[in-house]
Amino acid sequence: MSNPFLEKIEPHLISEELIIQEFVLHALNEYPNTPAEWTNRVLEKAIQSEKDRSSLLIWAKKDALNEDSVPLLLKLLEVIEPARKHLVMHLINELKPEIIVAFEKELSPYLEKEFFTFNCFLLEGEEENLWEEYGSVLASLEEKQFFDQDLFLRAKKILHILVLQGSYDEVEIDAIMQEELKAPWFSFNGILAVRAIGLLKLEKYIPVLAGLLERDEDTLLEEVADALYQFQSDKVVDAVAPYAIKDNSEIFAISVLANTKTDSAVDALFKSYSVIDEDGKGLVIEALSHQFSNKTFSLIDDYLKHEYDDNGLIDMEQIFYSFYKIFGKEHPDMHLWKSEFDERERLIEESENLSQPISNDTKVGRNEKCPCGSGKKYKKCCGN
Repeated sequence: MSNPFLEKIEPHLISEELIIQEFVLHALNEYPNTPAEWTNRVLEKAIQSEKDRSSLLIWAKKDALNEDSVPLLLKLLEVIEPARKHLVMHLINELKPEIIVAFEKELSPYLEKEFFTFNCFLLEGEEENLWEEYGSVLASLEEKQFFDQDLFLRAKKILHILVLQGSYDEVEIDAIMQEELKAPWFSFNGILAVRAIGLLKLEKYIPVLAGLLERDEDTLLEEVADALYQFQSDKVVDAVAPYAIKDNSEIFAISVLANTKTDSAVDALFKSYSVIDEDGKGLVIEALSHQFSNKTFSLIDDYLKHEYDDNGLIDMEQIFYSFYKIFGKEHPDMHLWKSEFDERERLIEESENLSQPISNDTKVGRNEKCPCGSGKKYKKCCGN
């Protein structure tokens, strides 16, 4: 079955220009149906291109890896500079348990024995033991003073197995959500129930998830958005569109519309531009450009005419240049957009060379500025 979005984007997947390469991979980053072979093509280029390696690894899809990815990741560990090795390890940690176990010999020089023991447990553990470990991990997450990304990933991996086994089902979700929705804040148990809704594609929860977009809980919001991406449905568009024009929910709501690749989502984004606040207009243009919609051009013209300010959290010059270039169009300011992007990348590279990677205990909103000082959104820098 053809996929119009993927057909549009594939010719530009591996671009010779970093500015376009980043734009295309950003458009794919949160889309749930990216082919694994595309990620492997990105990894192959990362091996070959030292100059673009960090950018390529930041944008490589963690959830689109397969067995063929492992030799590429191992090669990257050989060639990448030590300060950037964490970018590869993030990807290895996201491999499916069966792949990790199958490649234990090759991966063992880089990973602790407990990591393999845990992944074997995921594949062979009894249901009762899996539930016991899941409860223990949830309790640890709640007890931690700071967010623990590694522990959260551990919980997600157990959850996936329980869902695959049919042990974590709609009945379980209903019971958890009933309690969580009464509370002022979601617990990690509730946050992961949201993730399970996406895994099981339970349509009855679409309006509930859309309503959660007004919450001020970043980890919850990330899982809500990710769950809504999974449906690729106009039911999601209908539920989310009203939240795309509200100040307290626009960021994640617009992201959901950007990653729901339907004509209805494009229409909803286009309509939102005229009523959304100034800060949100850049988000809408970015979202429409990631839909590869011709409607983006008229909004770019309006944005430039009124000289709107994006607060520095969106690389508008990158969007403008890449979008025009991909569609084969010219604009008198293209050289300026390109030079501004290049200068920003140079400054970011200098900053990264002086900074340490953000630790797993540092919890930063993915749409906030990265604490490393790069000036980019966290999700476009250390939040990979």
